[in-house]
Amino acid sequence: MRLLIIGLFSLTIFSGCSDDSSRVAMPEINALSLTAGVTTRVYPSQSYSAVRTSGESTWTIFAGSLPRGMSLSSAGVLSGTPTEAGDFQFTISVTDARGLSSSLVQQLRIIDPEFGIITSNIDRDGDGNNEAVSTLTFLNASNQIVESRTEDFSTNEVYVYSYIYDNAGNRIREEYSFQNELLYLTHYMHDANGNETRIERDAGADGTINQIVERTYDANGFVVLQRVDYEGDAIFDLEQTWIYSPAAPGHWTSRSNDINADGIINFYEEWQFDPVYSRRELHIDQDTDGDTIWDAEMFISWTDNADGSVTRLLQRDLDRDSIIDRTDRRVILNGGDMLPFERVRYSTLYERDTDADGQPDYIETNTFDSSQRLTSYAQDTDGDGLVEFQTNLTYEVGGNLIHFENSNGYLIDVTYTDWVLGTYDLLDSSERGW
Repeated sequence: MRLLIIGLFSLTIFSGCSDDSSRVAMPEINALSLTAGVTTRVYPSQSYSAVRTSGESTWTIFAGSLPRGMSLSSAGVLSGTPTEAGDFQFTISVTDARGLSSSLVQQLRIIDPEFGIITSNIDRDGDGNNEAVSTLTFLNASNQIVESRTEDFSTNEVYVYSYIYDNAGNRIREEYSFQNELLYLTHYMHDANGNETRIERDAGADGTINQIVERTYDANGFVVLQRVDYEGDAIFDLEQTWIYSPAAPGHWTSRSNDINADGIINFYEEWQFDPVYSRRELHIDQDTDGDTIWDAEMFISWTDNADGSVTRLLQRDLDRDSIIDRTDRRVILNGGDMLPFERVRYSTLYERDTDADGQPDYIETNTFDSSQRLTSYAQDTDGDGLVEFQTNLTYEVGGNLIHFENSNGYLIDVTYTDWVLGTYDLLDSSERGW
């Protein structure tokens, strides 16, 4: 008996004795529908299988070739990181313990586009009609956004942000246009590590610098000094400093503000950390007017929960009279072992009690999926137990956000080009504050 393969179809040809009892059950490969891959990105592994095999089977490439960087294991697993683009046709073969074989022709496309596009259709009132569309165009190799464009159908207005990068991948220029008119430019300068050391804003796109920000960083890439010139007159109007804990980079032990950049500190605070859990602050002292006298203090306690989360309770004594004036409680995923601004993004619960009477007057609850992607957040804005505002988010299997909907009827449906594989995060924690 021989097995003849024509394309994706197999034809079994029997020879010799015509008695059914003499027929041998030949292996048959289950065909896979292979999704397109992207150069320099790990291809989602695919496992081949076959029926009517006996004993251990061995898989090989019988004819043709895979893209460079990819391979088929002897167990039938197709995997790797392709380094060349094109349409590839290859024949896989399986041989079982009897020495009987079967083969199958497969095709795989690998693309190498320079740009990817994310399109968000925006329905602001939930009436089924899109009032606006937003598109993000970015470089696939680095996920760097090169253009963000929003077109408002109701006003016929078009807003465009454009970004330019140097050869090292650092953003060096940002442009903002409205109705095809360039309104402002921002220039960025960097140190050898890619940190932004100077930012210049040209608010009229006329060559005049209207605002300057200068930053100095520590060895871990965190800002230790920031100076701001709000008028672009080469005179700094604000100076801020940070000192970080050696045991917990990114967690400051002190920070100060000099709101006139005249050498006089107007605000200063010191943080004390748990000696065992170096990222957990326990006490904060604040001098809010720069007179070197502590005006307020905060007490922080941490409780480890059975599910791996942690509860952080912040108690504020705003006038240092030993009476708690406000409390904030937050339940954080992953034991809270993260930078302060990340705690907001990964909080399942936040309660604010502005008069410390034991009754929260603001409650926010967040839910996450098994990959810790935010799936919903709800706000009780007056602490009455009723949700006044809620947002739900839906993701595709690859991890891309595809639907955003809030209780005000605001809807966003997101579509991606085929080569966007769940690597771009549309939810920026900085937009929600911390």
